[in-house]
Order: sequence, then C-alpha cells, then structure tokens
Amino acid sequence: MTSEQKSYLISQFALLLDQMVDAPAEPKPEHGEHGASREMLTTKECLETVKGLTFHTLRVLIAKGEIQSFRTGESGRGRILVPKSSLLAYFDRL
Repeated sequence: MTSEQKSYLISQFALLLDQMVDAPAEPKPEHGEHGASREMLTTKECLETVKGLTFHTLRVLIAKGEIQSFRTGESGRGRILVPKSSLLAYFDRL
C-alpha cells in the first residue's frame, strides 16, 4: 500500500469518526420498553395500588393472562410478581 493510499484511508476514517461524533445520540428507552428496568409489584402491592381490587380477582386476571406475572422461587410457594405497567395498562383499557 502506498503512502498516498494510506493517507486517503486515514482521511476517510477521520471523516467517518467526525460524523459519528457529530450525530445526535439515540434517545434512551423509556420505562416499559425493552431493555429498561421494570417496577415489579407483589400481589399485596397490587391491591394497594388499585383500590377495590381483591386478591381473588387479581388471581383470576393473572390466570386468564389478562395481567402479566411470574412466580419467583423454585416451588409453587414462590412470590407472584406483577409488572406495574401491566397492571395499570389492564385498568386503562377498561
């Protein structure tokens, strides 16, 4: 490779770097989007968040898949956690 070709490559590389530095940064994802942290609620916290909601109704909504949830722990005795966004989204749809 000649020194002229090396200089050309270096100048092109420098231009590319300048464009990358000058480009606006991508916005960070808001809560609730993929990759963002989620606020999780226990079943008791769900009942405190939505006044009038009973434990039985919450369990039925979870069983039907209306509200997302997952169970922590190895056995069936683990805690049920519900994403706060899923709980609030369900009641916003009503």
